[in-house]
Amino acid sequence: MPDTAPRTALVTGAAGGIGRAIADRFEQNGWSVFRFDSTLPDAARAVKGDVRSQTDWAALAERINGEVGRLDVLVNNAGILREATLAETTLDMWNEVIAVNLTGAFLGCRTMLPLLQRGDAPAILNLGSVDTLRGSLRHSAYAASKGGIVALTRALALELAADGIRVNAICPGTVDTPMVQNILGKPGFDGLDPLKRISTVDDQASAAALEAGFITGVALSVDGGRAIR
Repeated sequence: MPDTAPRTALVTGAAGGIGRAIADRFEQNGWSVFRFDSTLPDAARAVKGDVRSQTDWAALAERINGEVGRLDVLVNNAGILREATLAETTLDMWNEVIAVNLTGAFLGCRTMLPLLQRGDAPAILNLGSVDTLRGSLRHSAYAASKGGIVALTRALALELAADGIRVNAICPGTVDTPMVQNILGKPGFDGLDPLKRISTVDDQASAAALEAGFITGVALSVDGGRAIR
């Protein structure tokens, strides 16, 4: 008999902003979605945990394996931004940003690989940034972490192609999210995007599908044209 179970996705950093929008979009399409975030209370498929923790990742993999037995899509969205000049960037600040944004994605890919290998048209989507494509003031740690995300995406796209696992990234520009609001206040159009507005989380969720089955190793700019100015 054909497998009629809904596709299963895991989205990190899913409590708000882009992560929640992506998770919501998958659910609207009939998917079963696990949401992983340090601020979520444990619920049916909402899992509280830290992407920097191998123990938390292992527990999550065991839970998904027990409930579903496979994973079709992993979205490594969890991320933090610490704005600072180079002189102001402490080693602790640097390590924190790299650990959450880059090491967290690495741990997710490595831990979930056995489940993805059993998935239906499996794919990994990593969240990069326009900062990987053009310079940005006061974002050295963040830009370095997101540059690593794009490099990791391309390396894994080659390595995991033999398993039929596609690996891509989207690179948002300025998005109206709680993280951005905490830094900029309510962000308005700053004149940098040719489309003359800032992005919504729904813009990013729409791009996150990358459903064409022949796309892998791509870092897709979803930045309103900011990177090409």
